[in-house]
Amino acid sequence: MLVLCGGLFFASCETTELDLTQNPNALAPDQADPDFYLNAIQISFAYLTESFGNTAGALTRVDYMNGRDYANAYSPSNFDGRWSSAYQTIMNDIKELNIIADNTGLSRHKAMGQVIEAHILMTLVDFFGDIPYTEALAGAENLNPVADSGASVYAAAIALLDGAITNFNNDALGDPALDMYYDGDWAAWTKAANTLKMKAYMATRLVDGSAVSKFNAIVASGNYISSNADDMQFQWGTLAVQPDSRHPRYRGSYTSTGGGSYMSNSLMNYMIGNNPESAYSSPDRYDPRVLYYFYRQVGATPGIDGEANEETLECGLQNAPAHYAGYVFCGAPKGWWGRDHGNDNGIPPDGFLRALAGAYPAGGALDDLSYSSKVDGDGNGGNGITPIMLASWSQFMIGEVELAAGNGAAAKNAMMDGITLSIDKVLASTETSGRYDWIFGNGLRPDSDPNDPDNYGPALTFEANYINWFKMDVEAEWDGTTNPLTDLQAYKILPNAPDIIRGLLSSKCDWIDCSDDSITSKIASNVKEVMEKEKLEWGSISKRPNNNVVSTIEKDIMALKISEETMHKDLNLTPIPPPAIYDQFLKILCEPSAADIVISIQNFCKTVKEAARVMISLQGGRKETVDGKGVIDGTTTNNAELKQKLSAQNHSLSLVKALRGFVNSTIRDVEKHSAFDSFLCMGDDSAPVMNGNISRNPDDDESAAKERLIECLEKFLYTKCRHDIDLVLSFEVEPRDDEHY
Repeated sequence: MLVLCGGLFFASCETTELDLTQNPNALAPDQADPDFYLNAIQISFAYLTESFGNTAGALTRVDYMNGRDYANAYSPSNFDGRWSSAYQTIMNDIKELNIIADNTGLSRHKAMGQVIEAHILMTLVDFFGDIPYTEALAGAENLNPVADSGASVYAAAIALLDGAITNFNNDALGDPALDMYYDGDWAAWTKAANTLKMKAYMATRLVDGSAVSKFNAIVASGNYISSNADDMQFQWGTLAVQPDSRHPRYRGSYTSTGGGSYMSNSLMNYMIGNNPESAYSSPDRYDPRVLYYFYRQVGATPGIDGEANEETLECGLQNAPAHYAGYVFCGAPKGWWGRDHGNDNGIPPDGFLRALAGAYPAGGALDDLSYSSKVDGDGNGGNGITPIMLASWSQFMIGEVELAAGNGAAAKNAMMDGITLSIDKVLASTETSGRYDWIFGNGLRPDSDPNDPDNYGPALTFEANYINWFKMDVEAEWDGTTNPLTDLQAYKILPNAPDIIRGLLSSKCDWIDCSDDSITSKIASNVKEVMEKEKLEWGSISKRPNNNVVSTIEKDIMALKISEETMHKDLNLTPIPPPAIYDQFLKILCEPSAADIVISIQNFCKTVKEAARVMISLQGGRKETVDGKGVIDGTTTNNAELKQKLSAQNHSLSLVKALRGFVNSTIRDVEKHSAFDSFLCMGDDSAPVMNGNISRNPDDDESAAKERLIECLEKFLYTKCRHDIDLVLSFEVEPRDDEHY
């Protein structure tokens, strides 16, 4: 028996293949399922793109950078995972997939891998410069591959894209079972490949004399990502259990213990116009996408505009260091609160307080000013996207190439087209809530009486106001000018235009007591004056760009019974007050003896917004109800229109009352002030000027001189208080029924 067993043992050893190099328990590459390979490649590619995006975002302050300095935040070891994912995982899988695809005629499987590999190669060069490629992916045969030049790697990427375009258009013996980017739309994949080639040509145009012409040839063909429907992006899911399919940013923000990752104070502050006092209540320099990018869990920031709390936001008790000049420190008011660039402090108990990732692109919550703490599962559950190549980016690339060629007008048009595409995409990314529609439109406040006009949103809406206003700000910044609608604020009720307000304040009768005809004439006169000063044509303000929708200003003019003919009629308007009179008034104010008057006006400017808020809360306007309809001056209108008209009326009327009240009380002090004795003895600007002063007109009585003084004081008051007045008239005053809006 022992001999038999020994014989069997040795016989077994003799048949063992000691040179076996493949694991007999694992599938060989040619035995693997190509669809499984491709599924893994697509998912890993999305994670890698998201990871590089986070790094680039943190470096440019789009995201928060955790690390006291760049050496700490971007040490070589921090990129180990990216190298491993790019080479060991994705490109190695693509290499194995190509073997199967070539042997089985799966050309479109291979084409998808070629596009992904080209994108990865260009990204690695953009981040690191020279990288291994020709000697990479050799496994144990070459553990130290040489780094190829960035230019040669870019050339290889372009060749991959050319090969992919050919393979997409060839007949395949079988198509991928799951295309996570374009769902088997090979024409869309071809557009994506061409768009990546555009990116490559734009990046190499300084070293390749033919790059720009190749770029322009693709643009001329139109076969690139030019609409949001063409966008290349990865769509995440909402599954929280393993495998977790939610957007990585969502997972970092919506946890059972509140927010995990910090948002960038820099980006939030930039998007609200670096002017937090305007916030969402004024479109001035306000990027409407901010409410989609971020979600605020609270409506005030500790130590900024809320009660200081050393435990949750220590820096709210500190002053900004000197090197922060020009940058936001600690956070912005109204809950725009994340972390400053490079802040590496520990994490306080702020998870249910600070801002989170919003609806776009993370699939979080839309900021509808509800200010509630969020946990995992809230918002859209993480079903956001990771952009790979977008139509808006195509336009920005086109704009950059045009600008480099000296075509400023074409570059500007491309930039504006890109902004439009971006805004459209962001705003379409999620459904809005009833509260959002109420605040940013004419929607009914949730759970309120539809017959009460106060329950309807303001006239300002995203489409008609915030978005167009933002675009005009961007365009004005490009042109190196100012937004002409800053002076003629056509997106709101007409009296908001500065010269119109000035004219109403300086009218002979109190505005409220004037007849409708008198109001109409005065407003029409001042609109004409402003338009002439700004060199505006009626068509440029009466219609919104690229559509035929009647604009807000035209509706307001029709409501005031001002015809277009009246707008253009020469009304022989005399400036109020005459320029020479006002210049002399300003000279007197500059004298030290008049300092107390100036200080008094400055102090009033600080309180005008609060005074107007109180007056507006008491100003009910005339409202009646007939069968659920509102009535204004006998004209029946729906509740939304009623709310809009009453809101505009109450803001304007109450502000005029506040300003006139201050003028009436101040003018008595001015009359008694010795500095203005000479002014009260002046004539009009038709009189001769002697020694810099206007001589007295013998026919000028004391009441006329006082009227001139009132006109000058009113104009100066508006000039000094212009910012606060504009904020009030642009609905900065919070409505009575909501503490935070």
